[in-house]
Amino acid sequence: MRHPNTKRLLVQSACLALILAFAQGKSARAAGPEGGARMFDAFNRLGGCDLGARLDNLAITLQSDESLTGYIISYGPEGEGSGTGRYNLLVMTDYLVNNRGVEKQRFQTVYGGRYSDPKEFSTELWLVPAGAQPPESRKYKSKLKSIRGKYEEYRTWDNFYEGFGEGTGPYAGDPSFASFKDALRERTSARAYVVVRSSPSAAPGAWRRAAKRVAERLQDDPAITADRVKIIFAGYDKKLARNEEEGDNGEVKVQLWILPESAPPPAKEVADVQRPSEAAQVGALNQYNISYPDNVKRVLEGLADVLNADRELRACIIYRPSTVPSDPEPEPEPRVDLSQLIEKWKGELTTKYKIDETRLVFIAAAATREGDDGTIEAWVVPPGAQLPDAYPPPEVEEEYAEEAEEASPQNF
Repeated sequence: MRHPNTKRLLVQSACLALILAFAQGKSARAAGPEGGARMFDAFNRLGGCDLGARLDNLAITLQSDESLTGYIISYGPEGEGSGTGRYNLLVMTDYLVNNRGVEKQRFQTVYGGRYSDPKEFSTELWLVPAGAQPPESRKYKSKLKSIRGKYEEYRTWDNFYEGFGEGTGPYAGDPSFASFKDALRERTSARAYVVVRSSPSAAPGAWRRAAKRVAERLQDDPAITADRVKIIFAGYDKKLARNEEEGDNGEVKVQLWILPESAPPPAKEVADVQRPSEAAQVGALNQYNISYPDNVKRVLEGLADVLNADRELRACIIYRPSTVPSDPEPEPEPRVDLSQLIEKWKGELTTKYKIDETRLVFIAAAATREGDDGTIEAWVVPPGAQLPDAYPPPEVEEEYAEEAEEASPQNF
């Protein structure tokens, strides 16, 4: 099994190559008229290696010429959080100062307001010689107030966890989602609709967990109260299942709508009556993502939601206490005490979520595969079905299964 950090190291190597390529190709472009401010680079939404390469090149130029001052102008959604124009500046500042060692006084940042495309960032990097006038920000005409109807549609997955998928390099968030929040702040009488459709083969409650993530992100803004956000389950979509067979692992389709309060809902609400025929996993925490409290909360709440939506289901929670001591060097990894966590879950499920204790089964099992130490699996079990196997047979990847079959004695 490949360690999770292996992939990250490969990505970092690829980023380094990209950074060097940018650095070699940018010196001629940085040249411009003598004596005045000149644009060094301009781009729309970037993140990770791409954004890091652009900022690395700016850092190299500033550090090689003490007479220059850098100016970064960012255009994007209003607000302070992830995906906004101001947050974009904070991310770039942090990267230049803490990753590239550029002194803060060597560059200035300017928020220029909303961009002409409300779903996009626009960033300009400028070089200003000593004594020259700094650049002025542009005034873009925003279409934000005219937005009405379906704003965005995308597919998402069920098991979403903090701490993974950040990639390498600076990332300023999603300006498209930030502009959706920006529009709701501007239009105080408008309502947000989160319309969700699910694949028939998705895990129980997957659509609900995806929708709640969206609602939580909207409501972290004090101006967007819970009564302005409506979740609609629009049913099961067989097309999503067909896409899964083609290799698309998107299990849930989400649509974001913004409509006047008086407008009818954009979709008809459908009751979720589908029940699994056998034990189905609705969440899992491995030894890495379990250290993030939001992940633990998300899995527990997701399990409780499914149990309360169908009171005939039971819960089975399989946990595997860690038996491997943490590495003391260079710093010991934080370890979650699974025994304490399970006791906490028992208490919250029965008191906070009002789930009868007779519907809860907890199984302590030993880890039999690499990476299983310190993990939790949350399952739901329909009436009459067997509990999930705490010691399932090892999975064999398809390519290795084919090799094993070819090497079998009966084939000689």
